Amino acid sequence: CVIHCGAIVNWSKSYRMLRGSNVLGTLSALNFASNKRVKAVQFIATAGGRDDEDSILDDEETKFALAQNALSGYGQTKLVAEALIEKAVAVGLPCQIVRLGFIGWNSTTGAINPNDLLGRLVIGCGQIEKAWEGPCGRS
Repeated sequence: CVIHCGAIVNWSKSYRMLRGSNVLGTLSALNFASNKRVKAVQFIATAGGRDDEDSILDDEETKFALAQNALSGYGQTKLVAEALIEKAVAVGLPCQIVRLGFIGWNSTTGAINPNDLLGRLVIGCGQIEKAWEGPCGRS
């Protein structure tokens, strides 16, 4: 079994900058899994990915998704990587997309990645002594 969770998570980098690790890395994992003895692939997806009910993306849908300004370069690479996984399933490679919730701080030590989006939000709120109220004005 291949568990593929390798990606560079950076919300400020472009698709082009992340493509090598996030898209081509997924393609390499699929090539490895399909070489000689077939191995199942467990693909760890982002919480903000597509719904599991969505159909396999065809090339036009992938191009449309990449053209959307609302997606970050990271989001675009994860969308394309998921499309690769789904296409591998369509040709018979045993793959599963696993969606984890947000991965935050260590439950024992309280350590958090200070360069992660969630880490920066928590640290920033502490620095300005304010709590984010959310999109509806609720904390």
